[in-house]
Amino acid sequence: QALCLNTAASQITLTGNTGSIVWQSSSTNVDANFADMSPSETGQSLLSGSIPTNVVGTMYYRAKVTSGVCSPVYTNIATVVVDPVTVAGTAVLTGTATICSGTTPPTITLSGYTGTILNWSSSSTLTGTYTVVPGTATPTISNTATAYYMATVKSGACSQATTTPILVTVSQAAVAGTIT
Repeated sequence: QALCLNTAASQITLTGNTGSIVWQSSSTNVDANFADMSPSETGQSLLSGSIPTNVVGTMYYRAKVTSGVCSPVYTNIATVVVDPVTVAGTAVLTGTATICSGTTPPTITLSGYTGTILNWSSSSTLTGTYTVVPGTATPTISNTATAYYMATVKSGACSQATTTPILVTVSQAAVAGTIT
């Protein structure tokens, strides 16, 4: 399971076993590090409330099955990954926000975000339709038209988030004209 921080997990269910069950967990997926869950989990299902989702990281779960005097056997591993909540961050402009058409545009980077940058997009108006632009770490900025730019970020299983748009204004180059 892949989950966002503080969202409910699905229960993990064991089928086809013979013997009594004790659920175990480990943060390292190393046999020696698996420990019986406390309070003791012994049902066919490891209930979702027993799977902590308030800590970011990966946990591994398995069942130890024992029948009479026979040695215990262990099931395959169920993995639960808890991802941090997505934080869009802040678009940071390096250079001037107003340029002359045809000159080198400023660069935009993202700071303070949690997750992966899915894309950058731009629109000619603040509330218009945004279209994906090339560049993931830093977007390609137009030096011919004024546009708003924003990033879309996503952390694992969490919802995506977008930054507040940042405006880059492109002034049209002056034309001297002809005196007659």
